[in-house]
Amino acid sequence: MFKNHNIKFDVNVTYTDEVDLIKHLLDHYDNRARPVLNSSHTVQVLLRITPTLISDLVWVDERLTWDLLTYNNLTNIIIPPNIIWVPDVILYNNVDGYGESFKSKALVNYKGEVLWGPPNRYHASCKIDLKYFPFDVQKCTLKFGSWMYDETQLNLSALVNEVCLDLYMPNGEWHLNGVTVNRPCKGGINPRIKHFMFKRLARYLGATDIVQSYMNREAPAVVCQSDIDSGLSCSVDSPNLHQENGYIRSTSTNKLHGNNQVEGSSSSRSQDVSTALITELRQLTRFCHQKRKSNSVAEEWKLLAILLDRMFFVIYATFTSLITLTILILVPLKGEWFNKYMN
Repeated sequence: MFKNHNIKFDVNVTYTDEVDLIKHLLDHYDNRARPVLNSSHTVQVLLRITPTLISDLVWVDERLTWDLLTYNNLTNIIIPPNIIWVPDVILYNNVDGYGESFKSKALVNYKGEVLWGPPNRYHASCKIDLKYFPFDVQKCTLKFGSWMYDETQLNLSALVNEVCLDLYMPNGEWHLNGVTVNRPCKGGINPRIKHFMFKRLARYLGATDIVQSYMNREAPAVVCQSDIDSGLSCSVDSPNLHQENGYIRSTSTNKLHGNNQVEGSSSSRSQDVSTALITELRQLTRFCHQKRKSNSVAEEWKLLAILLDRMFFVIYATFTSLITLTILILVPLKGEWFNKYMN
């Protein structure tokens, strides 16, 4: 039936033959029943998934077959999926719900082979193991299967053993190691499992996580070192605030000594960082105010331009109408006066 998974659909359509064929096929067709002539038969459904997660489904509808000679060698037709039977294959671990997506039309050939490719994009939830971070390898499992039919009614298989990577876009943080497909169990609902193996690129952390961690370590000093004499209260949340020389000091009983004075190279370094950050924040604030002011002025000029444009249009329309009416009224009068003068 699906020999070597090479399914061909030739486009050779005649309009009148196509209309007659669709009427003939769908005359007594009921899309609520499985597409088999014998209820003991199992519907074989082939599934193809790309890394972009746009799925293709292929199956045989035994009620949608016809003779080529009867319909002028018409090899295939295109039918909306809402009027024929389609498999209820879903992603079990989908996090976006199971709402209706765009329903593309199905392609049916004279053998009853149906090709339906709904352009769905799935968002799945996957467990993350950070034991070997940043050299970790993550496995994301996508569990596809029929929602209602068991394996005696619908058998879900992979259309191809290998996943097509033509549409896969490389990622700067993750590398796709491979994709495997298996069937975990037999009996009952028959899910088809796809495992996507991703390996983290450790060099990606050099420009992101490491720099961000350093900034998070220094950022709390901005709150506590700036405007100390203003009398404002501040809070500090830093992982190494109470840690020094290998032991943790208690803060519940000890008090700071001195009068708002913090000594040491660490304090001076934090103060330099906080001063630089405050300077940058002030420049950003000043830039935002200037940008808002320039946008306001631009909007005012735009409004003035619209008002002037409409005013000149009204003046132009008024003068044009007056001149046209004057010509239409004076020309007949001048013509009568000229005729009287000549006579």
